[in-house]
Amino acid sequence: MGDPIEPRINFIQPGRAHYRLPVIIMSALVLAAILTGCLSGYRSYCSQLAVKDAENNRLWQELEQTGLLSRGLAEFQDMERDTEAIRTAIDSVSRNKRPQAALLEEIYQMSPPGMGLKEIQTSHDLITITGFCPDYYTLGGLLLAADSYPFFGPVRNVTSSLSRQGIGPIEFVLEVEYKGAEK
Repeated sequence: MGDPIEPRINFIQPGRAHYRLPVIIMSALVLAAILTGCLSGYRSYCSQLAVKDAENNRLWQELEQTGLLSRGLAEFQDMERDTEAIRTAIDSVSRNKRPQAALLEEIYQMSPPGMGLKEIQTSHDLITITGFCPDYYTLGGLLLAADSYPFFGPVRNVTSSLSRQGIGPIEFVLEVEYKGAEK
C-alpha cells in the first residue's frame, strides 16, 4: 500500500498572504516619510543655526568696533581736556600780557632824540630798558621824561657806563614802574 498520508493542517487563512506585502510597503513608506520629516527639520535647524552664527559674528565685530571707538573716544576726550587746559593757560597769559605795541609807543614818546634801544624787558609792573645815548645830558632827559610821563612811575634803578676807551656812547640800564594806559 502506499505510504500513509499524513494529515497537514493549514492555519493560514487563504488570502491573508496577499495582504502582507502591501502592509510592508505601507510601513516602509510611513517610515520614509518620518525620516524625510526628521531630515528636513535637521536641515532647517542647521540653516537657522548658520544664520544665528553669522549674526553672532557680526554682533561680535560690531562690539569690537564699538570698543575701539570708545577707546578712540576716550583718547579724543583726553586730547580735548588737554586742549582746554592749554587754551585756559593761553587765555591766562593773554590777560596778564601787556599790549606791546602800546608800551613801545609810550617808550618812543618819552625817549629823547639820539637815544638807541638794545632791549626792553617787562615783568609785572617793572620795565627794564637797556640802550645807549650819546651823552649824559640825553640820559638825564630820559630820566626826567620817565618821571614825568603819566604811564610810567618812579625810576627804581639806573646804571650807566662808558665804553672801554672812555669815548663813544653811554650804555645804560633803566628800571622804571609801568602804570600803562592799557591796564
